[in-house]
Amino acid sequence: MIEHRLKRFLDEIQALIYINNFYEAEPKIALISLVRTLLGSCCTKQISDEIELIKERRNKIVLDEIVAKYSDVNIGKYILNPPIDIFEKLGQHLPETIRNVLEVELKHYYT
Repeated sequence: MIEHRLKRFLDEIQALIYINNFYEAEPKIALISLVRTLLGSCCTKQISDEIELIKERRNKIVLDEIVAKYSDVNIGKYILNPPIDIFEKLGQHLPETIRNVLEVELKHYYT
């Protein structure tokens, strides 16, 4: 019963990551990680592995796809709704390591 609910929750997180909705996905990833920790040995290896795969996929999307997509864009040319706003909002909901990479990229654009 618990494993089934966790699996459904993981499917929801995967869907959010698939559509690049990190704002909603990140708190859910933190929550499912906490639940896994609290369940301890009651949490199956399959669920634990799936949580790690979700985290890896999130990191890969951000580092390989999003940063690569916008790394060559001159965001200084935007007058309304510049991508810098998007990067700052994205940075608020990312793990520390990815946030550091994003900050380096942003500094690169403005120097």
